[in-house]
Amino acid sequence: MTLETFAERLARYDAGALPDPETAELFQYLIDTGLLWLLPGRYGRAAEALIRSGTVFLPITEDC
Repeated sequence: MTLETFAERLARYDAGALPDPETAELFQYLIDTGLLWLLPGRYGRAAEALIRSGTVFLPITEDC
């Protein structure tokens, strides 16, 4: 995902105008890159809900 695509999708998500498939893709990107943990807590809470629903996934690590 390019920086422009990321910024545009994040803005659309904040405006409530991002379709569910793109929301899932955005949050999976945020999780995979670690950017999620740099954003305000509301994104983490949204990610937690998506993880619990099985829409997005935490990466599998050898520590688990």
